[in-house]
Amino acid sequence: MVKLMFSSRNIHFAILGVILGATSGYILAFYQVQASMPPAARSAKSNLPNGHPNVNNEQLLAMFKEALEKNPNDTRS
Repeated sequence: MVKLMFSSRNIHFAILGVILGATSGYILAFYQVQASMPPAARSAKSNLPNGHPNVNNEQLLAMFKEALEKNPNDTRS
């Protein structure tokens, strides 16, 4: 007959093994799901609503600077 000894160290290693196994399984499954998903459309127009003007960052910054120069104390615009 084999006598099993459960010391504090053995219990800690068992718990650590379960935690590491579950974590690595979750990470592996997450990356497999990400790899199986189709790539998203890269065009910015597909995310914009209909009728949205095509404005780049420089134009937007120029509009903010112009509004700030017209009325620097207006915090609503």
